[in-house]
Amino acid sequence: MKYSMNLLLWGTQIDESLFPTLDLIQEIGFQGVEVPIFNTNPDAWHSWRKKLDELGLHRVTYLRDPQQGVALALGIERTAEVVAVGVQDWKVFYQGAIDDQFAAGAERPAAQHRY
Repeated sequence: MKYSMNLLLWGTQIDESLFPTLDLIQEIGFQGVEVPIFNTNPDAWHSWRKKLDELGLHRVTYLRDPQQGVALALGIERTAEVVAVGVQDWKVFYQGAIDDQFAAGAERPAAQHRY
């Protein structure tokens, strides 16, 4: 099992000023970080990729999209859909449900399948 630290613990300003914090996270023994993406410009993240690679930290990213601009551009039809986007090429590699608990106009007490 790998343990990661969520960078929202340090606020919503996710920029290079957090690089010393990344050093500390790696030094403490965490294997990765959870990176919230508020700035969707890929150029803003090149230095992050380099720094995380240098430290050997794996990363999980998630996008806050309050205006639904990215979701609309990717053709998301339901809020229960998720989109997984490659950070190297910004191509969608999965779009769909997380599980089968919810469908248009229907809901099961619990999911029977996870995707």
